[in-house]
Amino acid sequence: MFLSDLHIAISRCNISNNQAAINGGGVMVDNFASLTVSGSNFGGNVTTASDSDVEGGGGLYIDGSGGADLSPATVAGCTFANNSSAHDGGGMVAQNGVKLTLTSTRFLQNRGVNRGGGLRLAGDGDNRVDAILAGCTFTGNFSDSGGGIRSNTNGSVSLVACNFLNNEGTSFGGGFYISRSATGDGLSIRNTTVIGNTSAQSGGGQIENIASFRMIGGAIRNNSAANAGGIRVTNSTGTIDTLITGNSATEATGGLEINLSTLTLRATKVFGNIAAQTPNIEGTFTPL
Repeated sequence: MFLSDLHIAISRCNISNNQAAINGGGVMVDNFASLTVSGSNFGGNVTTASDSDVEGGGGLYIDGSGGADLSPATVAGCTFANNSSAHDGGGMVAQNGVKLTLTSTRFLQNRGVNRGGGLRLAGDGDNRVDAILAGCTFTGNFSDSGGGIRSNTNGSVSLVACNFLNNEGTSFGGGFYISRSATGDGLSIRNTTVIGNTSAQSGGGQIENIASFRMIGGAIRNNSAANAGGIRVTNSTGTIDTLITGNSATEATGGLEINLSTLTLRATKVFGNIAAQTPNIEGTFTPL
């Protein structure tokens, strides 16, 4: 289904077992005035093209109008399950000038081959994506980078009371991989749970090239990787006041790896992690 140039509302629909070559196996929305998707299920949809000129979005692909005024999109109370993309965003892609509000939505066992098993956010400058995710769950999704979420938008990203459970990123960021958020309020993660995710690097999650971030409350527990079993922070400035425990790395840094970053940390919340080298914290920080 292709929708464009409209105020669009999709409510209580079942969108299942569809296929597209390039973008939006279930639904593609492009250059829209506003979008609301509520109470709908996206299941078993597929995009098949894998070349670098496509984005993907197995279940839903949202492409804004670009320019300084971001196109508003709300997705609420939906389920994305068993969708796949041969490129990015097995469940969903949002890019190119979108102000996204995503609430009480589940991403279950979606697969995006390259980036973002559940969700992919992308865009620079006026084509950025500003995203608020509240009460969303990412379970059992798979991708090379960012099993649950892969975001590299220069917009602001906020995760509130979200859950990342048993996702896999083959290379980086089993739960999430969020980078390059340089405008607005940067990155905010509050009361979010990251449990049982796996990756070769940064099993729970990775934060990279973020000018300003805050991770407050919630927990990063029982994630695993070869290095940085819990979470890795690279080339970023921010604060972490989150429980980080029970994570493991077969090589180095079971809990938190701090790399080329300026970090304020409540270190008493980082304990009980396991690694062959440096079980809890690797790198320098300022105590909170």
